[in-house]
Amino acid sequence: MRTAAATLCHASADLITSTTVVVDIGADDLDALSHLVREVVETSDLEAAIKPHVGWCVVRFSRRQHT
Repeated sequence: MRTAAATLCHASADLITSTTVVVDIGADDLDALSHLVREVVETSDLEAAIKPHVGWCVVRFSRRQHT
């Protein structure tokens, strides 16, 4: 998660606007994953969406839309 977020943060906004990570995860690990994603979002200027599925999960990091 941290590597994906760092890659997005350090890349030019014209080059990369979002990145998606797919992880193999058990249902009992979803809370820990959510905590990690919140931590990453709080320390960077990104947004995140988590889409859990049975046995795996998709996390999409994107740049914040500043208004």
